[in-house]
Amino acid sequence: MVGEKPLPSLTGGVFYYYCEEIENKNTFRTFGGDMISRMGELISRKVHNKVYFLFFSIFFSVGISAQTFTMKFDLGKDLTSSRLNFNIPVELKQKMIDTVHFGVEKVCIESNLLFNADMQIVVYAPDCTMATLFYQHIPSDYEPEDPYTSLCFGENNKPDFSVIDTDTLPIYKPLEALAVFNNGQNPNGNWRLHVYTHNMSGNLGLYIQWSITFGKKPVKNLNLYSTKLPIICLNTRGKAILNEPKVECEIGIIDHGPGKMNSVTDTFTTYQRFSGIEQRGSSSKTFAEKSYGINILDKKGDNKSISLLGLPADHDWILYPPFRDKAMVRNVLTYELAREMGQYASRTRYCEVMLNGQYQGVYILIEKIKHGPNRVNISKISTRDTVGIGLTGGYIFKIDKTNGKDRDGWNSRYKPLVNLYGQSIYFVYDYPTSKNLKEQQAEYMQNLVDSFETALTKHYYPSQKKKYPEYIDINSFVIHFFIEELSKNFDGYRSSCYFYKDRDDIDPKIHIGPVWDYDFAWHNSKICDSNNPAGWQYNYGDQCEDDALQIPFWWSCMMDDTTFTNPLRQKWDEFRKTVLSEERIDFLIDSFLTDIGMDARIRNYKLWPVKYYTLQYEVIRTMDGEIADLKQWVHDRLLWMDANIPKRKP
Repeated sequence: MVGEKPLPSLTGGVFYYYCEEIENKNTFRTFGGDMISRMGELISRKVHNKVYFLFFSIFFSVGISAQTFTMKFDLGKDLTSSRLNFNIPVELKQKMIDTVHFGVEKVCIESNLLFNADMQIVVYAPDCTMATLFYQHIPSDYEPEDPYTSLCFGENNKPDFSVIDTDTLPIYKPLEALAVFNNGQNPNGNWRLHVYTHNMSGNLGLYIQWSITFGKKPVKNLNLYSTKLPIICLNTRGKAILNEPKVECEIGIIDHGPGKMNSVTDTFTTYQRFSGIEQRGSSSKTFAEKSYGINILDKKGDNKSISLLGLPADHDWILYPPFRDKAMVRNVLTYELAREMGQYASRTRYCEVMLNGQYQGVYILIEKIKHGPNRVNISKISTRDTVGIGLTGGYIFKIDKTNGKDRDGWNSRYKPLVNLYGQSIYFVYDYPTSKNLKEQQAEYMQNLVDSFETALTKHYYPSQKKKYPEYIDINSFVIHFFIEELSKNFDGYRSSCYFYKDRDDIDPKIHIGPVWDYDFAWHNSKICDSNNPAGWQYNYGDQCEDDALQIPFWWSCMMDDTTFTNPLRQKWDEFRKTVLSEERIDFLIDSFLTDIGMDARIRNYKLWPVKYYTLQYEVIRTMDGEIADLKQWVHDRLLWMDANIPKRKP
């Protein structure tokens, strides 16, 4: 999520950011008494310290055949909060749950809380894995005579939840499979039921009770037998994959080549016994479908560069799931367009992933942005390079969030164009990493960026000796502008925005790029008008002035300067005939979908339903509808940019 901005609306994907953001928010009401952590205590103070705990019971059957944890909560007559959290502390004898031996069987809810059309209910495991039970499934005119309601959610092959039955307690199909919890993780700790609705009022109900049952009949995952996509099999030998540190992992790949079928029973065509794997990402760590960073190692534990799925050899790789992108093409499309316009961008391959024998869905193997001959090909710098020509490069840095690991950096002396709340622009050291970065090298990067910004603020003055174009590669900034604006990237210019600088004797200018992270681009977010095909994204602050992450003042200045706008218009007119034509972009989208294949898309959507959205839409669309909507939006965006990129001037 973005800085300290208030949590978005129901259709705004609030739950994806729950585990990451909750400590900084005061808008949730949490129930669970003394067993709530400091997080809950902070939240409870917001609601006048009224946390109601009525009873807690754990029922054990014989042996370990099943364990049910149940809690009941008094909602209170003065209930006004629209975001509620109900906690159950779980302590199982088993330290790991899976889809074979022992895991989650069902989740049940009983309440006289009136469920309505604007309600969404999500369950969170202690490791922040989440599954949505239902979302906008009950008709808005549904008014049961008895508001008391009982619901159970379990196996994902049951009928869809449609209408509440007050007489029986059927097992409904949750919107997202409960099998995601049976992921080899430790289940012990606080489980949370999260309820959100637009229409909370003081007379909705007096209590809610929910339970979670673990047993020997865990909800099973979807199976994968054969596919035309490469299959990547990950084996951690039962170890949970953590945020950090990396855990040992074996990697086996089954890839018989284009157009040929691959089966999970086939012999590995590539096998790497030694590697490390960890969860990666910021908000994506809370998703049920995890993103992974993989480090290939040799027997001694040292880095080992190998080629995966035909991509150039390296030891750092990313397995990214298009969880927030139901079209499954947005990042791949962006990187391809950047390459066709002459910039390096991470190469990609679609694949399907098995983790410890369980199907995980369609993933994208992506080159990690890093220094190297097959990645960002700039000069290598060492800790000895503190003076002379060696001090001048190469470097990689980025504008990014301040939270997360490896976030050492510096604040710009110049405020963003919108800074009503004291916002600043934060640069993060990427290469060398902060632990290998010498003080002189850090100062060099800071002074270089500061000199560029100073020159940009004074470019109207004839006495300014060094103009801003002498500090930056204008062409890279032009292409970056095309990518960010055409995609109308919600995070554009202000997060995951990379730069690199080579040694002065090779190239003395700052380049912007490679492009990265377009989950919330290409009409995939409603926040701050980013789904509107009209308007410049560099004016983001006009729509979201209270966002902690703002856009540097640079772009507004450059758009007033013909030194930038003349080549911008010239390149735009050239690319509109080729790589940025409607025909070319439509062709690329269709070719990526062909690469994935309909069978894999259907299989993936069964596990991660297309009708669950993050930040964008209030309607449910089919797979084909998602693609048609994306194409139409791109066409509209291209036409708007045609009319609004400044014409060339003398």
